[in-house]
Amino acid sequence: MTSVFTMGLLLSSCVTAVVDTGKTDSEHILDLDGDGFSPPEDCDDADPASYPGAAEIPYDGVDQDCDGLDLTDADADGFDSQQVGGEDCDDQDASINPSAAEVCDFTDNDCDGAIDDGVEPLTWYADKDGDGHGDPVTGVESCEVLDDRVLDGIDCRDDDPLVYTGVVSLQGGIEMAFICGGTFVMGSPTTEVGREAQDEYQHEVTLSHDFYMAVYETTQAQFVDYMGYNPSDNLGCDDCPLESESLGEAEYFANAVSRGTGFDECYVCNTGEELECQLGPAYSTIYDCPGFRLPTEAEWEYAARAGTSSAFPNGGNILVGDNNDCNGALVLDNGALLDDIAWYCGDSGETTMFVGMREPNPWGLFDICGNVWEWTAETYLAILNDPLDPYNYVQGDFPVIRSGAWNSQPGRVRVANRGNPAPSDARGVRHVGVRLVRSIP
Repeated sequence: MTSVFTMGLLLSSCVTAVVDTGKTDSEHILDLDGDGFSPPEDCDDADPASYPGAAEIPYDGVDQDCDGLDLTDADADGFDSQQVGGEDCDDQDASINPSAAEVCDFTDNDCDGAIDDGVEPLTWYADKDGDGHGDPVTGVESCEVLDDRVLDGIDCRDDDPLVYTGVVSLQGGIEMAFICGGTFVMGSPTTEVGREAQDEYQHEVTLSHDFYMAVYETTQAQFVDYMGYNPSDNLGCDDCPLESESLGEAEYFANAVSRGTGFDECYVCNTGEELECQLGPAYSTIYDCPGFRLPTEAEWEYAARAGTSSAFPNGGNILVGDNNDCNGALVLDNGALLDDIAWYCGDSGETTMFVGMREPNPWGLFDICGNVWEWTAETYLAILNDPLDPYNYVQGDFPVIRSGAWNSQPGRVRVANRGNPAPSDARGVRHVGVRLVRSIP
């Protein structure tokens, strides 16, 4: 005869164990696969890999996360993978899909079956000295990565890893950037928004020499160190750019820096009632002088553009209707802000600002656009009234200023814009400064 105790053990061994979930007996449902979820939440209670929140395995025909769908668009770019009959040729990279733009990267970005079709190849340069910058005369075009070359072709001294375009040295207390010579298109297209004069005609220019250019516009403190006085109107701001000096004062200052650093002076100046200077008789061209001087227009624009061809060195152009906008936060056609690179009428607070407070151009030069105009070494070229001959120019009497100023409208701080005050007009106008250069043999 089986005892009551033994019978109790037998009965208990036949009962399936359940977990107390806080539900009533009528709500109590088994979790057969032990994944912590019960039907109807668990869409497959026989598979512990299928439950709400599970990692979805693409293209396997199984709904692992119980959302009613198998994963067919793994990179969530809006296109199903070609593995399930979709159009996406790389469902692990959202930047590759049928709506993507084809770029030069040896990849079929738009999934049309053709690699790098309809795009310009990249130019790769030899980097002999291993400084990450290539020799500009060694360019080879390819959309495939060339491991022994670099995309940066700004090193005309490829036998010295310490010298390339943009590298900075201190000379006479002035930070100077090394600039490799080269060929560029000077001026602006007739369709560039903000272009109001015909004197920005486009033409190719080759600078056959290398040169140094000051990283910043000359500050008031630097001018006082060499000259002993300050002609600026916005006094009490040592790190603001020099302004309100005449052309003669700018050239005389360049001579003072040359004397202070042991270089020959570029100018011969009188010290009469109105200071005037001219290129010294020892030099046939201004490029021949080894001392500090004003830049030529070609040097200024070449360095300001820094390899770009747009209205501004950040790749942007003014949108139609914004040429005279002084409200600030001006968005350019590439989405960049003019306020990030320029001091102009929209963001300057109606005065000059500290140098170096805006983003530099690609070659490391600050305040190329706005803050103060900058004297150049050339007199203005005035176009003749002959629409049939746009290259017919005559020499004018006034020096050229570039850059635009703190009170200029957006169109006046474009790289190609030119100004032409009388040589003595700058004093008291609060808008003309100077950025020195020096030729390199």
